[in-house]
Amino acid sequence: MADVELLDGRHLDHTVIRLGPVAVATVVNEANEVLLLWRHRFITDAWGWELPSGGTGEGETLVSVELVSGEVTITMPSDIALYVKVFNEMPSMAVYGAEARTLIAQAIRALR
Repeated sequence: MADVELLDGRHLDHTVIRLGPVAVATVVNEANEVLLLWRHRFITDAWGWELPSGGTGEGETLVSVELVSGEVTITMPSDIALYVKVFNEMPSMAVYGAEARTLIAQAIRALR
C-alpha cells in the first residue's frame, strides 16, 4: 500500500502494482496531430488524454517500428460512433507474448 496525495490535498491508501516495461504508440498525421485516447484514471477519479500504451509480457522485447501510414476522414456522426465503438473494443482483442508471436509467424508463412 502507498499513501497517495491527490491534487486537492486529500490522502488515500492505494495498492501499488509494479509493472514491467510499457509499449507506447505515437501516431502523428500530416498535420502533426497526435492520436490520443480519452481515458479514466481511477486513483484521481479524473478523465484525461493519453498516448495509446500497454504493458509488455515477461520475456518480450521492445522494438521501435515505423508503419506504413494511412488516412481516413469521417464526418458522419454514425460513422464516428462506429469507429469509437470499435476502437474501444480493440484492447479486448489484443494478443500478447507467445500467442502474438504465433499469429505473426502464421502471417509471415501465409505471405511466402
